[in-house]
Amino acid sequence: MGKVKMQGGRPENIRDGDYVFTVDAAKAFVSRAGHDSVVFEFLVEGAETTKEDVRPNRVGSKVRAFFPLYRDRDNELTQDGERWMSRLKTLLAQVLGGEERVDAEGNESPVMDEEVTPRIAASIIKGTEYAVASMGPEKKAHVMFEVATKKTKDGGLGIPPDAANDAIESGQLNFADIRGLKLRCRAKTVMSSKGKPFTNTYWAPFSE
Repeated sequence: MGKVKMQGGRPENIRDGDYVFTVDAAKAFVSRAGHDSVVFEFLVEGAETTKEDVRPNRVGSKVRAFFPLYRDRDNELTQDGERWMSRLKTLLAQVLGGEERVDAEGNESPVMDEEVTPRIAASIIKGTEYAVASMGPEKKAHVMFEVATKKTKDGGLGIPPDAANDAIESGQLNFADIRGLKLRCRAKTVMSSKGKPFTNTYWAPFSE
């Protein structure tokens, strides 16, 4: 696939279509409404129409997938928050190889849902957000510790310093920068039970 010319402007919502995306950025933050949110931004590398009356996002444009992780007063995920968390874990499972993953011996080894732990999710999201691929080992370790111990309201993980050190040294927390990773995505809009349109996204690893 040839080099895609980047188009300016804010990322768009993903419209109905079949796509090849390249991961461009990720960010985890606390929204103004006070709940955790995660957003992934992608560069559209390829796009095909799946609905005659809907034009897909243009090749070269930027799109985003937004995951609002709603919580109640006890900081537990609400039903909507659970649904969005499930969608986020599905995306991250495809980042890890999805059903197409193979082990070191070449045997099929599909990613299981329980493998996408909070530490794995944080490693991928924060590693991409802070672009750790461009850092040396010492700077990466410093950034991991700083982000791990920072309060969640300030964009960190809220892990106590000793636990953060243990997680980093054991490899349980090892930031991974997935910028440049290609994924396939099929987007399809349906009507919700409340009569509102909602776009489902179906993710898969990319292979030529």
